[in-house]
Amino acid sequence: MKLFFQCLVYVSLLSLSCNLMSADSKYQIVSDEEWNTADNVIEYQPFLADAGEFDLHISKQTYHGKLINLNRHVNIWHVIRLQSASNKKRVRYFNLENSLPASQSLRMAPDGTLLLTDRDGNSHTCNLFGETYYADDQLKKTKKRNPYVPLCEGKVFLRTQQIGNRYRIKWSKVAGEDDSSMPWDYKDNTADIAQEYLLGSADRESKANVKASHKQTESAVAPNNAKLSRQSTIPVYNTRFALAENTGKHLNAGQWYKAKNYNGVYLSLMRPGLIDKTILNSFRKRVAPINRVGGNGGKGSERDAVVTSVAMDLSKYSIGWNNGTNLPGVGWSWRAYGVKRKPRQGPDGFKSLRPHLAFPGVVHPLILPEVVGTFAGGFRRKDSAFKRGPLRGFNKGHHYGFMEKGVLMSTLVPNLATLITYTNGDVDIKTWTKEDNENLHLVRDARQNGVPVIENGEPSPLVRQWVPGNWFGSAKGELKTLRTSACILNKDGKRYLMVSFFASHTPNSVARVMQSYGCNYAMQFDINGLMLTYAAFFQRNDKGGFDIEHLYSPMRTEDVKANGLRAPRSIVTPNNKDYFYVIKK
Repeated sequence: MKLFFQCLVYVSLLSLSCNLMSADSKYQIVSDEEWNTADNVIEYQPFLADAGEFDLHISKQTYHGKLINLNRHVNIWHVIRLQSASNKKRVRYFNLENSLPASQSLRMAPDGTLLLTDRDGNSHTCNLFGETYYADDQLKKTKKRNPYVPLCEGKVFLRTQQIGNRYRIKWSKVAGEDDSSMPWDYKDNTADIAQEYLLGSADRESKANVKASHKQTESAVAPNNAKLSRQSTIPVYNTRFALAENTGKHLNAGQWYKAKNYNGVYLSLMRPGLIDKTILNSFRKRVAPINRVGGNGGKGSERDAVVTSVAMDLSKYSIGWNNGTNLPGVGWSWRAYGVKRKPRQGPDGFKSLRPHLAFPGVVHPLILPEVVGTFAGGFRRKDSAFKRGPLRGFNKGHHYGFMEKGVLMSTLVPNLATLITYTNGDVDIKTWTKEDNENLHLVRDARQNGVPVIENGEPSPLVRQWVPGNWFGSAKGELKTLRTSACILNKDGKRYLMVSFFASHTPNSVARVMQSYGCNYAMQFDINGLMLTYAAFFQRNDKGGFDIEHLYSPMRTEDVKANGLRAPRSIVTPNNKDYFYVIKK
């Protein structure tokens, strides 16, 4: 009998080993030879283009400079590298942003004059430095209160490094020349410039037409409702979204309702306990049962905890992603056990993006009038690698990669879930592959955050595996916590981005809810706090502030103040952490 049980254990272990081997075989491996590394983020860029060298002779001092286009395909971010001739170690970097990337190129003349050339070949000059470099040079004496300094009549902006705030802040001087001005008051703000800046095309409707199309004038085509086992209602006080119809104090669970103030935007409330039983009984080896008392001994039932979702028509909206002033970061994660830490500075060869790049932590003022929403980003670098599980031992531990405005700051690693915005404004969520690197020049923004929750309509094999899936939990060690996710929905040829807030749930609930709504692909973003899971839509009001509609009502406590007025996070006050924003097409 003893021998029998020994054999049984051996067979079980052998079977488990075979399963792991077969699971691992589906993952792509990037060899050390394939992995690109560099000493700094500028040298790391795959699509660099020199835009002119120059020499400055100011106050008996000589400086050698170089203008670099960080991505010749996207044509937004440029860097000026300025080196003292008398002290080779004295180097300064200035991060410029091209306001008209589709129709304007930047080059530096040998004497340090910036040449702005339009699509017709007409050139305009801009003296960035002037004759009094030490006294009043805009590039050196930047206004610390202004995250973006307009240069060359607003055709170029200087990005300035800000100190991000993790908590609510009161900052009366956000931008501009005086206390009363705000970033959106810049004189050249137009819908045409915003569209070209974000979507790469200057051939757009006039601002008046854009405003007109923003009204609810067309018939709604909502996403499919969730599949439920029974009908139920949920109190509407869980959200601050204004709806187009008078629904009273309750909404039907799993049903989509048209937003009142945003064309092509829909709201839905849900409880996991209402999901169709055929869904709850599917893929039981991948998804654990939804506990009535929460997960890992936590109090409260995740079956009854409310999930609030917003879906936006991707033919009407696009998504942008911005780094925070400090996070996520690019060094090694402490979770990358068993990985040879070469280069020592970080997986890509550097541990910081400073001083080469500057991070304002707010939305660019030219596109701000067209931005209507924001939601939180992913894990910080400290937590974005795999401690255990099938993704631990290769690809340097699978640190989550990211890219902003065509500038690659951390390798987009195969096998990881990735939200992508392309240069034409199209949005997708997918598992990154080696083959996707062939189209990297078409990517504008990208953010990775672990493995998918749903892939090809099915839950990921790692959903019920807490540590191997790198799902994390609450500060008390509970798997049940606040979570956010995003997924792609399809209906009648339309694509929707669904962003969901989970009030107190495990990854198992996230997967089941995504299944019930018919998500083809879904990924998790940040967790564990209202500040870290913040999501809101907003519009300008007559008082100069914002009317904010939060996905979850208590998120209003995480709003910020600008000029004494309430404002949404990450829009006009610097955010320490990365975030997404929603912009009208």
